[in-house]
Amino acid sequence: FAGSTAFNGVENLFPSSDGTAHQVLQPNGLGQLSWGTVSSGAGSAPVVPAFSVHRNGVDQTVVANSWTTFDSTTEDFDTNSDFDLTTDRFTPTVAGKYLFTFTTSCGTGAQCYSAITKNGTDRLQVQHESGTHSGGGSVTRVIDMNGTTDYGEAQSFNDGATIVLGSTLFSRFTGARIDGSAANFAF
Repeated sequence: FAGSTAFNGVENLFPSSDGTAHQVLQPNGLGQLSWGTVSSGAGSAPVVPAFSVHRNGVDQTVVANSWTTFDSTTEDFDTNSDFDLTTDRFTPTVAGKYLFTFTTSCGTGAQCYSAITKNGTDRLQVQHESGTHSGGGSVTRVIDMNGTTDYGEAQSFNDGATIVLGSTLFSRFTGARIDGSAANFAF
């Protein structure tokens, strides 16, 4: 053991080497700490359902003056495998409150609307104008999800142009569960 530290009068001996990725310090009940891996069984914290998707630099062709689902092509991450790239829907398997953000840009000369929907209908939208340059904006909302059938998706409405820019800087859809105690989260 390499060193020790006292917390509340209890001496803790630390290991002499670094642990590997995703390992945690575990006590043995005798004041000695060692590196260990948390198993997925009892006592381990569940993974926070979260995702981030985008178009990987490829523009999306849309119909002008019509709401269109954002067609994601690439996942940066999907911690609980709840985002489906085929349907472009996030259907969490854990009930709770989720924070969603959709950022998009519709190209030059158009008014662009972004929306986040619950189950395809309950739409919260924001308008942003692009004028003579590629404009964009973001919409953020918190949605209660039931953990079984509820899903969230991003939609855009392009008033005059027929593309959603595919740049990862301009068009991205993200979401994560935000409720629960600290004991319910593992990062």
